[in-house]
Amino acid sequence: MTESNWRRRELAFLIVYAVAFYAFVIRRSLQLSHDYYTKLYGLRPGWIANRLNDASDAQWRNFRGNLQILTVVFGIFTLVANVLRTYCCLRAKGMAYVWLLISLAYLSYLHGACIIFILTIASANFLLVKIFGRTKYFSYLLWTFNLSFLVCNRVYGGYQFSSFGQHWAFLDNFRGTFRWHICFNFVVLRMISYGYDYHWMDQNNRFDQEKHIQRCSTCISGKICYMSLQERSVQNDKFSFAVYLCYLVYAPLYIAGPIISFNAFASQLDTPQKNYSSKQVVWYGFRWILSLFLMELMTHFFYYNAFAISGVWKQLTPMDNFIIGYGVLNFMWLKFFLLWRYFRFWSLVQSVFGEFLLRELNAVAGAVTITCLMVANLVGFVIGPSGINWLISGFLRKEGLPTVGGMLISFYIGTKLMFHISDSQQKRLKKSTM
Repeated sequence: MTESNWRRRELAFLIVYAVAFYAFVIRRSLQLSHDYYTKLYGLRPGWIANRLNDASDAQWRNFRGNLQILTVVFGIFTLVANVLRTYCCLRAKGMAYVWLLISLAYLSYLHGACIIFILTIASANFLLVKIFGRTKYFSYLLWTFNLSFLVCNRVYGGYQFSSFGQHWAFLDNFRGTFRWHICFNFVVLRMISYGYDYHWMDQNNRFDQEKHIQRCSTCISGKICYMSLQERSVQNDKFSFAVYLCYLVYAPLYIAGPIISFNAFASQLDTPQKNYSSKQVVWYGFRWILSLFLMELMTHFFYYNAFAISGVWKQLTPMDNFIIGYGVLNFMWLKFFLLWRYFRFWSLVQSVFGEFLLRELNAVAGAVTITCLMVANLVGFVIGPSGINWLISGFLRKEGLPTVGGMLISFYIGTKLMFHISDSQQKRLKKSTM
């Protein structure tokens, strides 16, 4: 038997086994969920096939319950930020102020008055970096400062305003909807990154840009990879307090990351990332939606996490415990996958939304312009100036409004089609000149 034949037979066996394994796990999981659902904690009415939904995981329950408002908020924030970037020609410092104001409003909703603790600790870290950032013992100071606050935050449960005096006690009634000291773990990582990037700012010999470009497939193609953004020092003016604070509380990445270095963040305030095209970002979002639907199916039909926290697994056989344990691992992986990619998706939309918005606004402007030209030609060559009032009143009546809407939509679609035709012509022109 040749090696290729053996590999084909091996592959066939592996596929058959995998299908049989998952068929068995799914069937037994459905049976367990049906038999024990009355003994499980954290099940709530669901929306799929009148089934109960496993909402026993607090982190997923909190995220899933606030998903709609998060999406609306991030959509508005992204729209505002990109409109200001495009039409006000804002650079790094200007965009830092925009995102800082947006992010502080977001944090005020999340943490209420506790935002005071975040700003106070962040300001103290900024001063520490600026004063001691060029000293040889800076690393010890930076780590001691940040680790001390991590421990204190957890020991004192995010602190009580009343402990600083009874005249501050009323602020304890406005602590927001999310515990600030849990999110602050990510902020600490960012404060450390800012400190080290400032400390290494003049050490350009740490990163050989030319040698890196020769080895990196992304940089060779004309794009800039993350390592290059991370290792290249930014200018001194990027280490301002506004950019620093914007980096710490940047709304799309605040709750769940991912964590990026200060250098990488500051360099993209001027020029957003171009490694992902609009189509790739849309596909990224579509895959996230499919993954969310998969999670919804899992929590509606397989109550893995509820089994784990309810203690019912103690009554099950070793085989059933294996299935529950395997299911919990899949649930946890998918949960963190969705959390991380949701916020990363919004951070990628800060970068490609401007191009999309400009194209859509141009299409809307084109539809309005065509409509105005049509009206002008009707007045000039058909109905005359005396018929303007008749024309306008006819279209603005209740029965005429659908016609106006359909006309604008048609002209909008026609304008978008012309964009596609123009794009294809430009591509052919580039090919012919190469």
